[in-house]
Amino acid sequence: MFTLPQALTRFTDAYDGQMWNTQLAAATMTVLPMLVVFVLAQRQFVEGLAHSGLK
Repeated sequence: MFTLPQALTRFTDAYDGQMWNTQLAAATMTVLPMLVVFVLAQRQFVEGLAHSGLK
């Protein structure tokens, strides 16, 4: 029940050290769905901006 940035900082080893490889992998997996949605919806977003300026 954490926000994503808080959950990413919880990846520590037994000695409370940072596990950078795990944190970076989790950050990548967190960003991928948002990036995919942006890439798929980019055309509609640009078309909506273009049509609103043609009035």
